[in-house]
Formats: sequence, structure tokens, C-alpha cells
Amino acid sequence: MEKNNNKYFGFVTAVFVVIIFIFNFYHLNQQGTYENIFRQIAVNVIDGKGYTCDALGGIPLLYPLWGYTGLVLLDVLFDFNNALVLIVQYILCIVVINLFYKTYKINPKYRHLLYFLPFIALMSVKWPDAIVGALLFVYGYFIIQSLRENGKNGQTSFDKLRMTEGNKLRMTEENKLRMTEENKLRMTEENKLRNSEKKGKWKYMLFTGIVLGIILNFRTEYLLMPLVFLVFIFFPQMKGKRRQLFLTTVISWLIAIVLLLPWAFRAKSISGDLSFTATNSGAVMYLSMGQLPNNKWGISPYDKTVYDIADSLGFQSPYSYQANTFFSNKASELIITEPFEFGKKIGYNFFSIWKGGVYTGEYANYFISQNRRYEIDDLINSTKGIFNKLKILFNLNLHESIPVIIEKFLQGVFIPIVFLLLVLFVLSYYKQKDDYMNIVFLVGAAIILYKVATVCLVQYEYRHINSIYMFLLGTGMTTFTSKIRSKE
Repeated sequence: MEKNNNKYFGFVTAVFVVIIFIFNFYHLNQQGTYENIFRQIAVNVIDGKGYTCDALGGIPLLYPLWGYTGLVLLDVLFDFNNALVLIVQYILCIVVINLFYKTYKINPKYRHLLYFLPFIALMSVKWPDAIVGALLFVYGYFIIQSLRENGKNGQTSFDKLRMTEGNKLRMTEENKLRMTEENKLRMTEENKLRNSEKKGKWKYMLFTGIVLGIILNFRTEYLLMPLVFLVFIFFPQMKGKRRQLFLTTVISWLIAIVLLLPWAFRAKSISGDLSFTATNSGAVMYLSMGQLPNNKWGISPYDKTVYDIADSLGFQSPYSYQANTFFSNKASELIITEPFEFGKKIGYNFFSIWKGGVYTGEYANYFISQNRRYEIDDLINSTKGIFNKLKILFNLNLHESIPVIIEKFLQGVFIPIVFLLLVLFVLSYYKQKDDYMNIVFLVGAAIILYKVATVCLVQYEYRHINSIYMFLLGTGMTTFTSKIRSKE
């Protein structure tokens, strides 16, 4: 990028992100959960009523996790009126965009801001996915840093020092005394560099563990993600770095589990069992099986389903630990009874990833009232056929139709873009890369594949792909640009 443009890129990025946050301020996605659960729990904690909320039976809760609730609690405590939550997410958004360029070695360009739209949209919504999506990238960045041993030319810092000192020694070979002194100096400098790099690796391992620990206190679905990195140790691209990847993975995993222990002990005090996860997993697993259309289990993938079942069985909430045990056992029983049906459900979710796109924002809500937006969405969702849906949009009042059409257009544009990024991700495995980019690709691939696996096995929502979007974008951009350069 040209130097004069680089000067203003950071400022333009900051302003662009603010604009997206402003126009998506009236988002409705998951805001019932935010207001009625996260915010209500925060209010009850401050009022001395404990970790409870009326919407979930007023009982001591083991769902949701207290990571995002803690952030909301600070917002409520200091009367920020949601501003603190959005400020934290804004800062994380800017940080990740900067790390994106550092990680993928891509020169910043203004058009990239449009590519970042799904990630910025994710960060502009009040939901745990925003914090987790940002921290996943930070987690990957720290793993990459812990594995970096080579310089730009594939030489370690020790190699570079030896070459430099070697040249000096050849030039001063006649002076034996000076050669001895310089040998001592070289050994001293090498030891300093070795100790410095060793400390750096431990530093990044510690950072990796802390970030993973924070993620797990927001969403425990990532608890088993380090297992993917342990599998990736055996990839040929990891030759020479297997020991370091093993150490980084295991040590950071242990640190993360330690940071999750307070939640586990709290779970034991309430349910009697030491549990590292939230108690919504059973209900989510059961509901997600209903995502397969016309499934043999007869499950409808709506929250009302588990609420009705919980109520009929006398559970105070579908997310109580008793209900969690019931739904977990029920889901397992149904899967064992109809394993082929569950396989179809996995396949359905997998293909939904390819054709579903990502969340890109709800900008029409800036111009339309909440109740009116619900009316429009209900009308569109109850209408069959794409042309009939379009007819509804074009028949709206102009001040309603234009923002809704633009919003839907943006969402539609990113469906083929995400499909292309997924294709480029697959192709990038076979693309020749240098040592550094091999590390970057494999770290990103581990996180992407883990997320895809959880989405296929459990629940698919297009917003879930936003969490790995920056990894897909980085891999896609580097693969695409390298193909262009190879043809030149």
C-alpha cells in the first residue's frame, strides 16, 4: 500500500467500525436473551438476589456462563446503559483487525474494510459470540507467536548472529587474541538470545492459556479444541515444531482449565457434580436435532419445544441441571435409536455452512421501529418463494423497503463470498507455502475445523460462522493473491 494512504488507514478503520456499530445499534438478534437473561442476572446479583433470573425460574443458575454476564454486570453497576459492553467489543474489533494484518502479512487497503463487514457486524451485537469471536483470533495469534522460530529468510536469530560474527572473525583471523574475545562475546550474545527466545515462548504460552481460559468462561464449547492441535502435531508441516506445539497446547490447556475451576466448583456446590460446562448443552443438543427438516424424532428446533417439555416434567427451567441431565440422556437415546438420521442431520448442517453465509448486520432497524421490523420479518418468513418475498419488500413504503433491501442485499452478497472462502481454505492446504505461512494456515485450520465440527454435530446458525470468518478471510486472501502472483 502506498505510504500516504497507510498514514490514514488506522483512522479510517476506526471511523468505519464506529459507523457500523451505530447503524447496527438497534439489532434484534439474540437481544431477548441479552435483556431477559444476561442483564437480568446482572441486576439480580447487584440487588443481592444471587445468580438468578425470573425467565429461568428464579433458581441458582449454571447457565449462562458468567463471563459475558460479568461484563454486563459492570455495565449495569456503573450505569453505562450498554455502552461499556459495546466499547469493549469495539476495542477488541480494532485489535483483531490489526492482528489480522500482522498475522497474514497483508498490506492494508481501504477495500478490505468491506471484507471485514461480517466480523465488524458480529462485534457490534450484544452477545457472547462477539467476545469469543475476537478472542479466538487472539488465541490463534498467540499460538503462532509461540511457534515462530524463523526469521524472514528462514534463519533463526542464532543463525543470523553466527553469520554476522563469522564474517567478522574471517576479517580478523590474523588477530588470535581478538578472535578469542569475539568468540566469548558471540557465546554471550547467543546465550542472551536463546534465553530471550525461551522467555518469549513461555510468555506466549501463558498468554495463550489465559485467552483460552477467558473464552471458556464465555463459551465452554471450546473446551476440547486443544485436541485438534494435538492431532495437528503429526502433520508434516509441523516438522521441527512438534515439541513446541505440544508444549503450547498442553500448558495453555492446563492454564485455561485452572481459570475455569471456579465455575466447576460452583457447579458442584449446586448440582453435586464437578462440571466445566454450562447446563444448556443438553437442551441445545436436543433442539439441534430438530434442525433436520422432517426428522424422524419429530423435534421442532424452537426454544418453545424445550420449555414445554421442561414444564410438563416439572423442571423450573430447561436449563436447570436436572433438565440438562434429562435432555442429554434423551438426545443420546434418540441418536442411538436412529444413528442414520443423526448422520443426515450432520450432513444437513454441513451443507448449511456452505450455503448459509454469515451475519452481516441489521441496519434497516436504524430506520424502522422494532415492532414494525418484527411485522415485516414475520410476513417475509411466512411467505413461500423467493419472488413472493421480493414482492413484499418492493411493496413496502419507500423508507422501509430501501433499508431492508440494502440489508438483505449485503447478506446475500456474502453467501457466495463465504462459499468462495471455504473453497480457498480447502485449496490452500495444497498450496506451497513458506514455513511461517504453514504455521499460520495450520493454526487457523485447527480452529476452523473444530468450529465446523461442533456446528455439524450440534447446532448450526449462520452467525456461528462469523466466529471463524477472519481465519477464512486471511487464508482466502493469501491463497488468492499467491495464485495471481504465480501467474504473473
